[in-house]
Amino acid sequence: MRITLSSRMKFNFFWLGEFVLGEKLGPKLFRSYRKKTNKEIFHSLASEKDIPLKKVRCIENVDVIPHKELKKIIYKSNEPILLKGAAKEWIAFKKWDLDFFSSKYGDYELVCSTSHLDRGGSVKSFSMKEYISKIKSESKWYARFSKFLHDHPELNMDLNKNFLKSLLSVGEFWNGTHFFIGPGQTTTGFHCAMASNFFIQLKGEKIWRIYSNYYNPLFMAPVDRCPTFRSSILYERPDFKKDELFKKLDGYEVKVEEGDILYNPPFFWHHVQSESASISISCRFISPLKSMRSSAILLFMTIFATKPSAFSALFSSLKKGDFLNFYNQKNLDGE
Repeated sequence: MRITLSSRMKFNFFWLGEFVLGEKLGPKLFRSYRKKTNKEIFHSLASEKDIPLKKVRCIENVDVIPHKELKKIIYKSNEPILLKGAAKEWIAFKKWDLDFFSSKYGDYELVCSTSHLDRGGSVKSFSMKEYISKIKSESKWYARFSKFLHDHPELNMDLNKNFLKSLLSVGEFWNGTHFFIGPGQTTTGFHCAMASNFFIQLKGEKIWRIYSNYYNPLFMAPVDRCPTFRSSILYERPDFKKDELFKKLDGYEVKVEEGDILYNPPFFWHHVQSESASISISCRFISPLKSMRSSAILLFMTIFATKPSAFSALFSSLKKGDFLNFYNQKNLDGE
């Protein structure tokens, strides 16, 4: 689907206006206009043809490709890329499984959730051993963005971070490593952020659906002044087979299998669904240049976020291992 330039400019003007004027005045002056523009764009969908999702570019035999060549591909390509089987020789791939974490780290307190608190979700802590027993019985709880590796830094030795660092561009720096573990049929709703994301699938499979920030006006992100972005609550758990919107958008779908590494660029909207019990790692790196090239408006709103500030979020991720916990607060949306 093509969104007219005038519609995009109008939506972005109202979006920025709502952001700049703050949580009291901004919504009063601009939110109704932003919603109206959103509806106008939706109305134009009726005449559009269905568009099949594209396959993510897949690079195989990664181990025989020079790192400089891979780096050039990733740097020049502002699109997701699948590095097929790139982690199959990692120690983590060979050693980590549910029984390993249950026996070695059974007492660790793992924070799990169903979805964001302010959207009707729940948060609860389990011991690793207790949680893994729940995973095996298909629990609804999911450990997202966990700081487990921050609390147990010895496990980072099982990851080949030197390989990932060899793919970074000039000025790009590490932002954090986050741990995901959970049962099948759990999801993370549409969201995006300024960091480049190397997502390593160690056990199980996930389906990723990815869309460019070109479609910002359709995702109707709430202005909650957080340094990351999530879609309107309407797309927290979309039905991709029935929802007409996603039949009209030019996006990507990819199954990330055991041993694969998926690169997701800055500010690309993504929805992730676990097909089976899974263990994954997200390694995030920040490049102001890549972020600017991807979306100047989203970079501006990230830099001037206040709940928390971008600096506080970066510090928390680097020094405490925390990420996205600011969404687990009541009544952030105001929508």
